[in-house]
Amino acid sequence: MGDDGILTLCAVALVVISMLLMQVIVDKQRSRNLAAFWSRFCAGRAWRTEFPAEQKSSIREFLLLLCDAFGFDKDRRLQFLPGDRLIEVYNADLGGDFVDSATLDVFVRKIRERYSFDLFAAWDVDLTLGQIFEMTLHQTAQPRDRG
Repeated sequence: MGDDGILTLCAVALVVISMLLMQVIVDKQRSRNLAAFWSRFCAGRAWRTEFPAEQKSSIREFLLLLCDAFGFDKDRRLQFLPGDRLIEVYNADLGGDFVDSATLDVFVRKIRERYSFDLFAAWDVDLTLGQIFEMTLHQTAQPRDRG
């Protein structure tokens, strides 16, 4: 192998190492951002209090859909509270106000496929997971006033 080949090999190795290091940094930051959610105990009681007439299985199915869309482990589904704003989950996952609608698009698509509900039509930056769950149950773009 000539000097040019060695230089090319070194350059490729440097790029690969840089990419791996960047991924480690991004993963560590993502874990830090999501720690507020992951440090919680089971939020099942909060969901049952908010939605006493709903089956545990329907609540878990909704939360599993959220985890699938965001790429979270399914065992994390009951660490989200009904009052968590979707945009907070989204920002924690992406590390701030980064704009990448792919994750939200996946979530909206999964909501549409499972519940035949258009979340984009109801979109509000302050929507909570509980409000979204309620709208899927009632097929309405407005959550009920619980106040």
